[in-house]
Amino acid sequence: MLYAEMNECVRAQKFDRAVFLYALAGSYTWFDANRIGTQYAKMAHGKRLGETLAQLSEKQVSQFWEHIRATMQDPGKKFMICDNVKQAGMPTHSIDYMRVDKSAGAPAKPREQYQWEMSVDNYLLCK
Repeated sequence: MLYAEMNECVRAQKFDRAVFLYALAGSYTWFDANRIGTQYAKMAHGKRLGETLAQLSEKQVSQFWEHIRATMQDPGKKFMICDNVKQAGMPTHSIDYMRVDKSAGAPAKPREQYQWEMSVDNYLLCK
């Protein structure tokens, strides 16, 4: 849902909101992939973004990436994005979408807040 909303924002040229949604959705999938810890899950993280961006025109994707780069290269804006994503909190959805075998095993145990913040820091290069 976050990626779909991100695309709506890109189409409407609401790039600040789109960048936040990109950061939040990507941090969630990165965190989920790390919780599962498989190569498949890490590939699923990148695949979700790729499938979403494929729904936009080449020009829209180019404009969006330029806005992401500009935001992440500005220390003040980058700090705000990192802080806002962390404040949004850990995801509460099921992580089964990241599993190869959706019926396999018990669900992953929630990780500590520290692990959530480390995932955001690593994914968005906050520190």
